[in-house]
Amino acid sequence: MENSALDKDLVFLTLQFLNEEGLKETAQMLECESGLYFNMKHFEEMLLVGKWNDAENYLSRFTSIDDNMHSTKIYFEIRKQKYLEALDIHDRDKALDILLKDLNVFFPGHEELYNEMTQLLTINDIRYNSIFSVLILYVRLMCFKIKFFLGLIREHASLSTYGDANSVRKIVAGAIIKLIEGNPELHGKLKFPTFRRQRLYYLLNQSLNWQHKLRKDPLGVTDMKTFLMDRVSSLQSEGSDSIENLLSEATMEDRNVLSLQVSEENGHQEGLEDRRSDSIEESHRNSKLSNYLEICESSPCQFLELPTHPKISKILRLTYTNEGNGILALASNGHHLLWKWPCNNLNPDGKATAQISPYIWQPRSDFQLMSNKLASSYSGDPISSFSLSKNDLYLMSTSGGPISFFNIFSFKSLATIMPPPPMATCLTFYPRDNNILAIGMDDFSIIIYNASTNKIISKLEGHTKRVSDLAFSISFDLLVSIGVNDQIFVWNSNGWKKLKDGYLKIYGERVPDVASE
Repeated sequence: MENSALDKDLVFLTLQFLNEEGLKETAQMLECESGLYFNMKHFEEMLLVGKWNDAENYLSRFTSIDDNMHSTKIYFEIRKQKYLEALDIHDRDKALDILLKDLNVFFPGHEELYNEMTQLLTINDIRYNSIFSVLILYVRLMCFKIKFFLGLIREHASLSTYGDANSVRKIVAGAIIKLIEGNPELHGKLKFPTFRRQRLYYLLNQSLNWQHKLRKDPLGVTDMKTFLMDRVSSLQSEGSDSIENLLSEATMEDRNVLSLQVSEENGHQEGLEDRRSDSIEESHRNSKLSNYLEICESSPCQFLELPTHPKISKILRLTYTNEGNGILALASNGHHLLWKWPCNNLNPDGKATAQISPYIWQPRSDFQLMSNKLASSYSGDPISSFSLSKNDLYLMSTSGGPISFFNIFSFKSLATIMPPPPMATCLTFYPRDNNILAIGMDDFSIIIYNASTNKIISKLEGHTKRVSDLAFSISFDLLVSIGVNDQIFVWNSNGWKKLKDGYLKIYGERVPDVASE
């Protein structure tokens, strides 16, 4: 099989996927057809259980009997053991068939040697009576002085102490493995490349995210039902509808920053920093928005007030985007607000900073705030929580009612799930797959949910109070949960089994008057 580097990578990714999904037979077929990977573990397993024909068929897809001495010896070892096991169970018909069809190819021009091996068919117990035939064979081999068969007959000498089949298979398998490792035909095919688990899923997810960002009207998670179609059908190639212009129009602060950038490009750089500060302060004074957030940097000591939206009053939750270029807020009325920093000469990396004012981000058209459905008939105290996907494209949020999904790029609502009771109290995306969610509930349980299939994968139980926070560890494949009573659980994110639990210890005599999240 002739492959480019990317073709080979795709084969290995497919093999990994098939094995992770338990499709072992299909994976072995791909190994054989591609010829890129010789699965030593699978081959050894066939030898140890005596599947000699299957082992030889698998081997034949990588090397033939006459490629080199290593290959010849491997084939002989397999057929020899198959022959001896047939003799051991007194199946002389099968042994004769193996001798005539399989072993015959090793003795052209050496008929006497072949005849002596045939005499083993007349021995009642090869464990004790084969030594005489072995000695005869050895003498004839000394006469022929055939180096390959000298090694062969030395192994035949073990027939006088032939034990049970399983023990002998282990010895034979060990010898064959050494021959495989030294076989030039299998060089570079014995080691599977090392890469992260579920790598193919990860790359498909990346592709979908990229396609979403290129679309003028991105589709949501619930529309991701196939990988067989591209999602970029409405992408515009040039002009005002290019991908850069899919960003929102800048607010007053952003336009002031852009005007300062133009001044710099025209060579008017004197007093630029002073004019920048004056411009931002002036924009704040002239803004009709009266509510502000503050961002502080410890060194040097700076702060920046962010204008909010007229519909936003009390803010309950805040988070930076994973990319570090924006801030997302959730207000008490269920509305969300997103600030983003511009990427320009004054802020080359586009990251959050107190030196440049961000703008309130919104889609180009049909702008409306992303808003949660509030709790209605549920009697419990509403709890607000949200989580951004690792790629900053999806938002999962709740304000005491059902959980809402939004596309951050378009602000569109994609779906709502799990209306209370019970009420969701904390949320987080599984960083390796944006479709997998962990949801803490006020009935003390944790739900592992697949958004793409709309199914609950697992329900984790053990907390004795409401679950207040969740966090994944990718390095250790763990999910950590904590309750309002400081009870901590550690779960394995592979099988969602509980590993350990305990309580957070707070040292000192100072105890807060009000329970904190």
